[in-house]
Amino acid sequence: MSDQNVSYAAALRESLAAREEKKPCCRRSYAAGLAGEAPPAFSCTADAGCYLRGVFVRCGSMTDPDKSYYLSLRPGAQLETVRRLLEDAGLPPGQTTRRRVPLLYYRDSGKIEDFLALVGQSRHALELMDKKITRALRSSANRLANAETANYDRAATASAEQVNAIKLLIKHKEFKRLSPELAESALLRLRHPELDLASLAELHEKRVSKSGLNHRMEKLLEMAKKYK
Repeated sequence: MSDQNVSYAAALRESLAAREEKKPCCRRSYAAGLAGEAPPAFSCTADAGCYLRGVFVRCGSMTDPDKSYYLSLRPGAQLETVRRLLEDAGLPPGQTTRRRVPLLYYRDSGKIEDFLALVGQSRHALELMDKKITRALRSSANRLANAETANYDRAATASAEQVNAIKLLIKHKEFKRLSPELAESALLRLRHPELDLASLAELHEKRVSKSGLNHRMEKLLEMAKKYK
């Protein structure tokens, strides 16, 4: 791993280590993860994330997202416990062995974003989204033919506006108040900023038309106006 990747991972661990928890149960959970111990009995919904935060500070690493997407954990004796906690959080990791040491990992940027949010590092999760959006838009733009450039520019501008609106709702803690349908559309837009509405509509679990999805996006934009 390059010095740049090591520096990125070290900065991330330092940021996580500096976070202070107010609840005693959260502090106990973090301390157990940091020490490589089995987790204590969890008393609140944040305890699992605090434990995993301690695990990452002790044995986690992440490459610079400007280069690639890769986050790994080497929990040692607590590997199965950590894996189960991640699965319970809806984030089943990959598992492999490197230099005879078992590790858990993610290569998907969306899962890495969710992991960072789970362990209390929303700022880095949003930064990762920003980097992915920039990369996706730039890559898509390079593939467009001259005849498609104008249409793409309009779609890219609309996508960027939608993404910015959704990030404002997250920042101001409005996201949890969204209906399940709006929340699903918002998360899919964050993870696929390069897609047009028709393609994005196809990714929804429950079928939604392009016009229906456009209506949802307009609603998100309207909700975010008060924070601009």
